[in-house]
Amino acid sequence: MIDDFNNNICLKVGVTAHRDLRYTDIPHVQQQVRDFLQRLQSQFPSLPIVLVNPLAEGGDMLVARIALDMGLRLETPLPMPLELYEKDFGPEALADFRSTLAHSDSYELPLAPGSTLDDIREHGEARNRQYAQLGMYIASHTHMLLALWDGRESSEPGGTASVVHYQLQDVMPGMPSLEQARNLLAEKENDLVYHIHCPRDDSEQQRVGRWLNSTSEYPGLDMPSRYRSAFDHMEVFKQDANRHDALISESGETLLANEEMSADSGLTAIDSVYRVADCLAIYYSRLVVRELVLTHSLAALMGFSFITYSEYQEFAILLPAFLVFFFTAWILNKIANGLNWHRKYLDYRALAEGLRVQFYWCLADVEGFHGTAFTYDNLMQKQDVELVWIRHMMRSVSTAGRANNRKLDNGLTLAIQHWVGGAWADAGQLAYYHNAGQARASKLKRDALFGRITLWTGISIAFYLLFMAAELDETSTNVLFILMGLLPLLAGIRETYAYKKADKELTKQYLFMFRTFSVAKQKLEQSLDPVTRGALLRALGETCLEEHAEWILLHRERPLENSGLAV
Repeated sequence: MIDDFNNNICLKVGVTAHRDLRYTDIPHVQQQVRDFLQRLQSQFPSLPIVLVNPLAEGGDMLVARIALDMGLRLETPLPMPLELYEKDFGPEALADFRSTLAHSDSYELPLAPGSTLDDIREHGEARNRQYAQLGMYIASHTHMLLALWDGRESSEPGGTASVVHYQLQDVMPGMPSLEQARNLLAEKENDLVYHIHCPRDDSEQQRVGRWLNSTSEYPGLDMPSRYRSAFDHMEVFKQDANRHDALISESGETLLANEEMSADSGLTAIDSVYRVADCLAIYYSRLVVRELVLTHSLAALMGFSFITYSEYQEFAILLPAFLVFFFTAWILNKIANGLNWHRKYLDYRALAEGLRVQFYWCLADVEGFHGTAFTYDNLMQKQDVELVWIRHMMRSVSTAGRANNRKLDNGLTLAIQHWVGGAWADAGQLAYYHNAGQARASKLKRDALFGRITLWTGISIAFYLLFMAAELDETSTNVLFILMGLLPLLAGIRETYAYKKADKELTKQYLFMFRTFSVAKQKLEQSLDPVTRGALLRALGETCLEEHAEWILLHRERPLENSGLAV
């Protein structure tokens, strides 16, 4: 299983290039391409590089040959059926194309809206739209773009300049943007371009390579740090997965419910990463809970030591015990923060839940290419820019938007059955949120009862001492004073523990999600129209992603270092 995971977590580099490179520039361009790919390999050794390359004549084929020579993987999105695409190649170039295509994972993109096969058989506007759509697909499904470009703007749909412009600004001449209106103000994260200058004017000198994004340019070879950080997080995730391989193989849960799902390569790719993310999220969640339990227990012991010492100063051991409890909790807190337990727990859970939505959208075939954003475009784009790496992970395993994906005939039904399910079924999120919501509500009641009992017991002791202290011996009085101080302290510590875990807020959120899935199930049962049911699943997924965003933001506001023991 871990081998599939390692293959699926990769660094995807899109390729766009001019067809007519100057012959004298080719050796230098080849060296720049090789150097660029070798730098990526050196910087991110855990992430295999995959070139998403349409293999057009000229620069595309130049990059493809170098990639194969370096042992890198190729993906080839075809802008139209293969027999039509091959008409754009001369005899010699066609043989080269077919030879290279045999070493690539190829797939066909759908027809652009309003086009038919007859429309694209000959050169013209409809065929140009297919190339424009190809450029949009490459930009949307990769982590960065390698552009062999002369640096000049052009409005030609699907041309190299237009693809670069789309990568930077999300605007492709002659085509609608993929971004939904609500995400237009989100910071663009996959706008990274490495530009190798390929002038086509004989009098123009070739310039050195540079990095570009939507707002700036970065001359030189070094990738901008904010982009590198996302890929570093991907490497850490992969290293964690391999470190805990045995645990994942033994206890990782799969979304693949039957052999039909297991035969779908798109679903298995998503599931291979989901199993890892879900298992690691549970692992780090347990570490975080243990840290919270231990530090709050040590805080209670500190309080007990202090209150008892104030009444029994002859117990001198309590003073060093207080310090031991404090520094033990402090060291534990530093270890937890140093090893990023809390961040990893939140990040890996967010990734797992994003992949869950992506999996069922893929199964139901509702994540189309036209008119909608892909799953990762909906996941917390405006709420948390630190989660760029999670959206990159989802890009790595996305197969959305391909025309020749093998989809299950009953995929929509399976998605409803296994994703939504029923409140008293063995599978489905409806059952999960029903059971988890009820359990959390019961726990909240118990916690509230514990708080009331300890608080009012302490207050009752205070009243008892107020009226009866004169009739008690010294030992009884001291013990009651200790209890009077300790019981409200325990109530406060328990309340702080519940606050750190966001128990009240999460209980409300679980009950809200139960109601959301209940409404979705009701509407799905009322309609048998596949289009309507698909739209309902898409709306349900978007709601889930929004709630996951609220969940992670809530927990990010309550990090471990904000406990009273952190210094």
